[in-house]
Amino acid sequence: MLVLGSGPAGFYSALSCGRNGLKTALVERDIQGGTGLATGCLPVKMILDRIKLLRETGVPERLPQVLNDSRERMNHLGPLMNRRLMSAGVDLYTGEGFFLSADSFKVDDTILSARSIILATGTEPGSLPGVSDHPNCISHKEAVSLSRPPGSLTIVGGDVEGIEFASLFSELGTSVTVLEQQSEILTGYDRDLVQPIADRLKDNGVSFKMDTRVTGSGEKGELLTDSQSINPSGPVLITGIRRPSFPEGLAAAGVECLKDRIPVNGSLRTNVPHIFAVGDINGLLGMGSAAVQQGMQMGDFLKDNIPITLDQGGLPRAVFSLPEIAGAGQQEKDLIAAGIPYGSGQFPFNHTWRGMGKWETGFVKVLVTDKDRLAGLWMSGQTVSETAGFCGPVLDAGIGLSSLRKSLMIHPVLGEAVLEACNQIHWE
Repeated sequence: MLVLGSGPAGFYSALSCGRNGLKTALVERDIQGGTGLATGCLPVKMILDRIKLLRETGVPERLPQVLNDSRERMNHLGPLMNRRLMSAGVDLYTGEGFFLSADSFKVDDTILSARSIILATGTEPGSLPGVSDHPNCISHKEAVSLSRPPGSLTIVGGDVEGIEFASLFSELGTSVTVLEQQSEILTGYDRDLVQPIADRLKDNGVSFKMDTRVTGSGEKGELLTDSQSINPSGPVLITGIRRPSFPEGLAAAGVECLKDRIPVNGSLRTNVPHIFAVGDINGLLGMGSAAVQQGMQMGDFLKDNIPITLDQGGLPRAVFSLPEIAGAGQQEKDLIAAGIPYGSGQFPFNHTWRGMGKWETGFVKVLVTDKDRLAGLWMSGQTVSETAGFCGPVLDAGIGLSSLRKSLMIHPVLGEAVLEACNQIHWE
């Protein structure tokens, strides 16, 4: 087995194949871990965790060193990944490579041949025409590699990536401006979930320019929008734009690809039966959780032909800002748009017995669409991405409202807010 790429999709594909006793090689052309683990998602979360810890322990004077501290911790990522892969019997190769044919791939001076090949090369930051060539323009890769927080930062995009970075840098004292072409930030989430994030960002001095579409950059370094020009004094961070990272030589391998992805069938096969595409590169769902899910199944499929499940179920997801949003299933805006009658119940964390002692903020929201059907479980709070980890499996299992209300939960914990919210259901 040959795996190309070491992000979440590639790492778990190689790990699952190796653990199934399949002779496996993994090739990484750049940084071990890819965007999901090395240059984007994970570093941002680690930095935010460090910020929370320093604020909770009362040593905010360490905040300017957070970026360097987190980068030093990230230096352990590659060796840790390599140890896990090698313990599963995976051979590792680093370097630029390209397909010679449908079953052979050349890395530097080494030619690797395989009966099955897994493409897990993911995506990379895309360009915004007329803007990405701005002299101060950066992507998430450069943002997490800064040694110190900049004095000012202009963020193009007010969706998940943009808001996570706005949260991170504003907590470090950076003057942040967010340019968003929609009339709201985080348009995929209910407003009651978004409001605590917006309030915290405004308290941190973040400036929002809504209904502002960036159209290019001027000769003097100004950003041009459809209504005004903006003169950024620091870096300009472009967010929310991705492009596929196609491996070299796909034509020689006979793999068909579209502009934005490599098409696959329900078993993640490309048009070449022994070549698979896993994770962001296949365009099915650009989320790390989906990349992990797909990768973990590859070994079982290739060894024992166990069918691959691509069911996204309740689609658990989170916004890793301060505070956070996390949960799974439908939201009120979805139900209203679809004209579906629903019931909603909320309960604040600081009204739980554990929350009173922790001075915890935030709340749980439970949505139902008939007497006993759970439609959504959502949370807002400082660390709800951890508390909400069970939401997806609960919805996927079809556990009803009555069953959830009768279930035992550890007492006292913040999670009891879920049970309390179940008892507060009222119909809209």
